[in-house]
Amino acid sequence: MPDLIKKIEKVMRAFIPAATPYIDIEKKLKTWEKFSDKNNGTLQIKRTGSNTFSRLIMEVPIKNYMVRFEESDINLLRVTCNLGIKDFRFYITFEDVIEKIIKSFYNQEIEIGDKEFDDRYLITTNNERKMKNILSDNKLKNLLLKNSISNFHLAKGELFILGDRHIDDAEEFEIILEIFKNLISKVCQ
Repeated sequence: MPDLIKKIEKVMRAFIPAATPYIDIEKKLKTWEKFSDKNNGTLQIKRTGSNTFSRLIMEVPIKNYMVRFEESDINLLRVTCNLGIKDFRFYITFEDVIEKIIKSFYNQEIEIGDKEFDDRYLITTNNERKMKNILSDNKLKNLLLKNSISNFHLAKGELFILGDRHIDDAEEFEIILEIFKNLISKVCQ
């Protein structure tokens, strides 16, 4: 599934350039530094040889795991964490035309019984009972709803969020980190 997401992003950039506009992430550096320092993280900035484009990479520890935040001038914010779990997977995405197409090729959608959440998100999983148990946590559901997380999944052992290009506030990073903490505690029990 992650390969399919990368292909969709590539198509979106080809046909809808405004979907992933160039953003100078150097302007975000202070926020990333502050967040990294507060959360015992490490931060790197990588530049192309010509210094045309930059990429920020931050790693923040949670329990025995490392959450990696990565964004570049031309790529969306990606937040990942390798959990090493191979027997459980899920996909939570905004339910729009693209997701309806994906749904027709992959797992069937599940509903968790929360109208607001079910109406906004397409949820697929290989373990419906476990997914419903995870999403029975109102705190997690509210974090996802409040912050309009558009793509959130666990596949091939990696927890993944694709973030908005305009996340540039330490509070927004804290919310994403809280989502990861919440999921790690539930999935890795």
